[in-house]
Amino acid sequence: MSETDVTETPIDLHSSEYYINRELSHLQFNIRVLEQALDESHPLLDRLFFLCIFSQNLDEFYEVRVANLTQQLAFRREQAGADGMHPQQVLDEIHALCSQTVERQYAILNDTLLPALEQENIHFLRRGDWNEEQRKNGQCHHAIFGDPTDAHGPAGTYDVLNKYERHAAQCQGQYGHVTKMVGVPSAGIIG
Repeated sequence: MSETDVTETPIDLHSSEYYINRELSHLQFNIRVLEQALDESHPLLDRLFFLCIFSQNLDEFYEVRVANLTQQLAFRREQAGADGMHPQQVLDEIHALCSQTVERQYAILNDTLLPALEQENIHFLRRGDWNEEQRKNGQCHHAIFGDPTDAHGPAGTYDVLNKYERHAAQCQGQYGHVTKMVGVPSAGIIG
């Protein structure tokens, strides 16, 4: 076969088949972060932290990316992206994917991580089980901090985790006591 027998089809770089939707790609990345919560090669509290990172990322995703798509619809400036998807199509995909993923997040927390933490003698007292004093103070055996300055540095450091309750877990391990701070979503995932 000679070079003249080969015909090359030119690639149309305007074709949507060569592009992936930016928002859906971002969401897929965040789902891979959530999957780290199931990876038993990570320490248990780190797995819980991956779950928290997923929650924070999802909050920011809705605050920025979903809000932008919603504004495009509201101002009737919707335009298909390079991937060929219109904003409403993207929002529909996001809704379907997030509905499944958030349900999975709850399952990972309640069915996998919390039981594993209990086996290590790390207990999260559900709000419904708090006594009157704990409800009044927002503290539970000094493990749940009502005031973010009690938990970690100056108040400014709390801004990043303002949607999370701060939890401290003190664990007895092979190398002595270890204290870890964990941000747990306060949006009703626990309790």
